[in-house]
Amino acid sequence: MPRPGCPKRRVLLAALLLLQGLCQAAGNALTLACPERITTRQSLQAPVAGWRASQQRPFSAQRTTDAGDSENNLDHVDFSIGPPEERVTLAPDRQSPTQQGRWTSTWMLSKSQEVWFSCHYRGTTVVLSQPLPAALTRCSAQYDMNRGIAIERVSCQ
Repeated sequence: MPRPGCPKRRVLLAALLLLQGLCQAAGNALTLACPERITTRQSLQAPVAGWRASQQRPFSAQRTTDAGDSENNLDHVDFSIGPPEERVTLAPDRQSPTQQGRWTSTWMLSKSQEVWFSCHYRGTTVVLSQPLPAALTRCSAQYDMNRGIAIERVSCQ
């Protein structure tokens, strides 16, 4: 026969376990990952009187197909207050070398402002971005100069 008050203890225990899980999740770092490569298309939207339009291959290592599609590799990441088109990009609060040819950039974030994470690509004006959870207070990006300023990892806490 169950003891009086036993269901309340189970509910309290379940609530404590749930709260403990949320606290542990809040302490873990959030890893952000941009797509390494995107395909874009740049073309003239309307003819311009007196001019002939054409597509020119970029001088970089990007591949362009005959259809005008361009493969664009990830170049850099940044953080902004609001969407990136509002152009309020945050400068890193700290940049420090970690190992030979590697460094880390760190941004301190304000919980009172909407912060966005953006991925920028070589040879295009296309930017992929997303808002970050409001609880984050710090983000870091680790780069490797030995691989042409490759982004190794982006994480936030």
